Amino acid sequence: MNIFRLFVRQVLFPFLRMLVRALLMPGLIIGDWISSYRLARQGDVVSIERFAEATGGTFCVFHLYQRYTLPENVVHAVKLLAELGVRVVAVSNLPVPAAELERLKPYLHTFIQRRNFGRDFGGYRRGVLHVLDSHAPERLMLLNDSIFYARRGLREFFTEMARGNGFIGASENHEISHHIGSYALSFGPEVITDPRFREYWQDYRSTEIRPRVIWQGEAALSKLVEQTIKVRPRVIYSLQRLDRALNRASWRELAVSASRMPANYHGQNPIRTLLHEARKPVRDALPISRATLLESASLTVPLSPEDLVQDLTAQSRRELQRDLLDYVFQGSQIHWGALLLTQYLQMPIIKLDLVLRSIYGLGELDSFAPFLTEDEFAEFHALVTARGEPMMHGTLRQKLMMMTGLM
Repeated sequence: MNIFRLFVRQVLFPFLRMLVRALLMPGLIIGDWISSYRLARQGDVVSIERFAEATGGTFCVFHLYQRYTLPENVVHAVKLLAELGVRVVAVSNLPVPAAELERLKPYLHTFIQRRNFGRDFGGYRRGVLHVLDSHAPERLMLLNDSIFYARRGLREFFTEMARGNGFIGASENHEISHHIGSYALSFGPEVITDPRFREYWQDYRSTEIRPRVIWQGEAALSKLVEQTIKVRPRVIYSLQRLDRALNRASWRELAVSASRMPANYHGQNPIRTLLHEARKPVRDALPISRATLLESASLTVPLSPEDLVQDLTAQSRRELQRDLLDYVFQGSQIHWGALLLTQYLQMPIIKLDLVLRSIYGLGELDSFAPFLTEDEFAEFHALVTARGEPMMHGTLRQKLMMMTGLM
């Protein structure tokens, strides 16, 4: 049975996923080529409004994709950047209503509206080339609105991104190919003054196909900076920092954290296990007392009862910590480690596709409530559930696109 399950998981499912992707890709490629051709003929810029003339210093290209009103957390993030002396160039793939743009104007250096093609990297490309060609930045940040900007810890996060050295990112991803997440990047002078950095953005070809954006965008950009320009990345909310924070936590804190993890967490969960056992009928419960447990364990472990309790507790704690770290490490760390990074490292950014990608269920979002104000949680909850869950609510095509990583 185990061999059959392993075969299904490791061979059959990946094969079917590749087959479905191969069937869907031709239509996506044709549509992408047509849109790219139109963009090349028309140009991607619709309008540019400049509200300040300053050059030099730290610039931030902030990509927007909002159909209606601007979320309050985004407006606050842009305002905070301006307060820290960062010159914000907002690039929107969609028209921003005049009233909404007025909310941002006091904090913007420039606003660029472009045609809706190319996702966030298409917007980044336009903003980066504009800043590099016109404003001689000393440091360049890239941010977008695919994340929720919580107020707790946000000033410290922006300060570190805006004034640190080298190549800085919020978190990393070892899935497919190691790269730094493109939702929050910062490049120092040793990167942005290298001609190969500008060449990359000049040659980047916008696309709507998600795997291509990852390979040609996120992964290729990280590879360029790390392997070609040879600047080592510094990840602010790294797995190593999380490991150290978990080391300082008590067993009780780790147990509570495990109980708040989503249903797809299959590691140790002492509180959930205790509740499960408590729900069993009395006739099914095992009559094991503490004395019986210690007596049986002492037959194989030559320790006193007190030392044995301490040893079992320490071992259980290590295993619990290992399970939590393994869960975060399985893919995009800002997704799988959303709750732990928020709780233990005060990470102020939370991805808004946690429900969309079936990592968190609707009823599991309450786990984030202790780390947000009441108003913040209401906004976060509305934004993260706005697109529903394709595997539950989507069409067959949307479900296949999600299963194959094309959405």
